[in-house]
Amino acid sequence: MIFNVVWKMFKPLIREKLKTRIFFHGSKMSSLHKHIQPTHLPSDYGGELDAIDYSAADWYPVINDVLPHIQNWNSYGFVKKT
Repeated sequence: MIFNVVWKMFKPLIREKLKTRIFFHGSKMSSLHKHIQPTHLPSDYGGELDAIDYSAADWYPVINDVLPHIQNWNSYGFVKKT
């Protein structure tokens, strides 16, 4: 409901070419499958691929591994004077 209101506000500001590229499918997977083949979609969206794991089990360990590098990168730049 809220999305529809926001979309109606911003739709006039979007170029026509971009409007023709945006599709809203809701829960109609047959509508989605007209644009994306089921072989490229997870089963969450009526596709043939494995379901999406939203638990962060895959990416969280990777983030922890690179966290020292990120903290190092954040140390570069200007130092705030106190």
